[in-house]
Amino acid sequence: MINVWVTGSKGQLGQEIKNNLNKGNSNFLFTKRNDIDITKKEDIERFIKLNKIKVIINCAAYTNVDDAEKNTELAFAVNSDGVLKLVQCCEKFNSKLIHISTDFIFDSNKNIPIKENKTPNPFCAYAKSKYQGEQYILNSSIDSIIIRSSWIYSEFGNNFLKNIMKISKKKKSISVVNDQIGSPTYANDLAMVCILFVKRYITITGQNIFNYSNLGECSWYDFAIEIKKNAKLNCNINPIKTEDFHSLAKRPKYSVLDKSKIKRELGIEIPFWKDSLKICINKIIK
Repeated sequence: MINVWVTGSKGQLGQEIKNNLNKGNSNFLFTKRNDIDITKKEDIERFIKLNKIKVIINCAAYTNVDDAEKNTELAFAVNSDGVLKLVQCCEKFNSKLIHISTDFIFDSNKNIPIKENKTPNPFCAYAKSKYQGEQYILNSSIDSIIIRSSWIYSEFGNNFLKNIMKISKKKKSISVVNDQIGSPTYANDLAMVCILFVKRYITITGQNIFNYSNLGECSWYDFAIEIKKNAKLNCNINPIKTEDFHSLAKRPKYSVLDKSKIKRELGIEIPFWKDSLKICINKIIK
């Protein structure tokens, strides 16, 4: 039995990993920020040594994209410097790292799904901080997997799905951008992928990058319309252009991720985004 440490356990992905565990060949330990601060190297070292950690799944992240423009130092402290400290501790104790990254590091104007080998072009503080975290991993000697994902939602935490459902109770009309295209990701599906990689612990060697989101693509407007339909919301959803939606951080115009590599590696079928969304909403409203 190997010991696996999941950071950021109060976040969407951390909670979904916990919910999906069954008795296997791994012992999972979950910590939130108040337990272990990944920006403090001595805390990380103490935890890894005490618990003989073999794999870290790093779900800890500063994910408020607009807030990162104002609190850039904090975003980099968690998304970059915290990752560096995890990497240094993995090197010291020979632990392996599974790290969650983002589609935001890309800025593509071409409507072609993005493969793992495409050169990133981060353009906002959040994206730059996540990209720097990736670089610390890729420039190290540790065995690692970076999973780039997009538009993550679940029944936990703050996310687009829950925000639409919440706002619909207060407003009769909601405006959502229709010219940013991506793929929603149900955190439950991503959690299962993380667990599959842990089960393949021995095969995690060298540096690896995989894309994962649900199949299909849509705009944020399409996403909101599907939420309205499945949750039976009583409000109007209106499409608007990005330039009419005032936000501090720039978003990718097209960030659909190519999942062919991870499908081959794990031998999995990836659920269609509408199917996973329906499952999640049913859990929320039941």
